[in-house]
Amino acid sequence: MKLFQQQNTDNKNIITEPVIPIPPNRFLPPLTPNFKADIITRSDESIPENIKDLIRPHDIIITCYVEGILRFSHSPFNSPHMFQNTLYSVHVEKYLKGTGTQQIKVLQSGGPLAWQSQTDSNKIKTGYKIYGNPFLLVNTRYILFLRDPSIYNTQISEKGYAEHTVKNIKGISFYAEEYLFINPLHGKILLKNGYSYSSLIVDIPNSSWKFPDNPQIVGIPEIQAIKNIENAIFEINRDEKKALIEANKQLRSKGIIR
Repeated sequence: MKLFQQQNTDNKNIITEPVIPIPPNRFLPPLTPNFKADIITRSDESIPENIKDLIRPHDIIITCYVEGILRFSHSPFNSPHMFQNTLYSVHVEKYLKGTGTQQIKVLQSGGPLAWQSQTDSNKIKTGYKIYGNPFLLVNTRYILFLRDPSIYNTQISEKGYAEHTVKNIKGISFYAEEYLFINPLHGKILLKNGYSYSSLIVDIPNSSWKFPDNPQIVGIPEIQAIKNIENAIFEINRDEKKALIEANKQLRSKGIIR
């Protein structure tokens, strides 16, 4: 598979942009968990204190099925450097939080693309992984906790895409309709044989994690994990409604509102 167009400038190979052929079935070949990566960084994500702390910052929480990979791209698209993303097509089974369409696109950091070494411009390396941000598996079910970037950034919602600059190269990094992870490990719960698992088992068999406070969502029956999430969402909504009513009561007592 040809991953880059190259131009010869001053006798140097300059990577310009990824060239990813889309197969007839619209999905790219799935990644294997142990695919080659010349650089692996580490996620600094910490375990949320409890289930509600994980839920609150996310716009949608879904049970879903990963259909396939739509795109491998550098970040930004026109960069020759190591930063890159993988875009998935995801079929939503159920929205536990939020609403949306049955088919969504989910973006995560990392990918198998070739990239140009910053210390030696003639040296081409391959792949970028983040330990603690396991890649989604195609043909696999998950509970995903996702953020809609267009809600929080008016430039993204108005332009329809996000721009980033890396090493003085500015370009598009992703589009407004692509959901993002803000908890790349704890926001991916793998579902298999009726149980919930840490998505890190893709890289480290038998790995798991727990919130400091109960209830849990990993290492338990899938039905119970979903019920714990739904109960927590109900309690969050109930408490927020109570807080709003109390705040309005205080404003009325002070004559600020009627």
